[in-house]
Amino acid sequence: MADVSPSFRKLQERLKSEKEALESWQALGRKYDLSAAIPWRIVHQNYMPVRADIRRKLGLAEFLRVPVRRGKDGRFVSVDKER
Repeated sequence: MADVSPSFRKLQERLKSEKEALESWQALGRKYDLSAAIPWRIVHQNYMPVRADIRRKLGLAEFLRVPVRRGKDGRFVSVDKER
């Protein structure tokens, strides 16, 4: 498995266990109002959903987009941060 966060690994384990109880990826997808491919990809391919609606359905935090630029020292800094 690729290097993934502990919360993502917990999601993978939860989906595996729910799939065993429901006996099919289709049933698991219906439970979350998703296609069967999404939970399958999360478990088998370490797929990290980006769409906010999918992340919300799975209980994942939303991604935040932060504008950045290179500072005078070459490091990335937030556009809002004054230097």
